[in-house]
Amino acid sequence: MLEGRDRAVDIRSAEAFAGGHAPRTLNIPMGKSFPTWAGTLLPYDRDIYLVAGSHEDATRAVRELAKIGLDRIGGWFAVQALAEWSQSGGPLERVAQVTPAAIAGRVEGREVTVVDVRNDGEWAHGHLHGALHIPLGALASRVAEIPGDRPVIVHCQGGTRSAIAASILLGNGVRDVSNLRGGYADWQRAGLPTATD
Repeated sequence: MLEGRDRAVDIRSAEAFAGGHAPRTLNIPMGKSFPTWAGTLLPYDRDIYLVAGSHEDATRAVRELAKIGLDRIGGWFAVQALAEWSQSGGPLERVAQVTPAAIAGRVEGREVTVVDVRNDGEWAHGHLHGALHIPLGALASRVAEIPGDRPVIVHCQGGTRSAIAASILLGNGVRDVSNLRGGYADWQRAGLPTATD
């Protein structure tokens, strides 16, 4: 089905993607930042296959991709293809969604590697203690910097970029990846400690 395709891009929401997706599929949720991240992360010289929740979403994605020169669309798969893939024994990957309260103790105890994929300005205004800062656009080329001895939790400001980041890490062989639901904004709202160093 999707495995072995030049590049499969799942345009469903971060939550839908987290609930089950084909291995090595990149998640770029359809939204206002879709063209930005597609242009940053997708190859212009290979076919792209889409996984979409509806024909309308697929059509919109093709239109948005064409506007930025990504016009090598090999086709698209409906979510039913994922169900059929799973029923025939194909593996589906999932991304755990964690809350600030659920992981605060593990972050403090350095039991997990926290990867902050926000930009430099956001990082400078505050971040989680001990987090590793790798902006999303650089993540694929810097995966080797992430220690492999602990579970990985990715976060951004609100949750969209970290969903993309989780799919990049999984696609590059990093296992045990979780997404911090609500991102740094929810961490701050929960009154949990931050750093500015």
